[in-house]
Amino acid sequence: LLRRGSSRGLLSLGLIGIGPSWERRYRPAVRRLSERLCLRMVHDPVLSRAQTVAQETGAEVATGLRQIFEDP
Repeated sequence: LLRRGSSRGLLSLGLIGIGPSWERRYRPAVRRLSERLCLRMVHDPVLSRAQTVAQETGAEVATGLRQIFEDP
């Protein structure tokens, strides 16, 4: 999916919430735009969902929303 390497020139994203819209709509879009986007952090109230997506994308798991908002 996405590589976490150098994010220079890429738009960094934090994903908040993983649900049906992620699988059906946003995941395919993020894949298509992977050369322009860097998924940096993932947060979901269900930790296992966040961990799964983070592992697939090379992102970090955010334990709270504040962590996403405070990360450069």
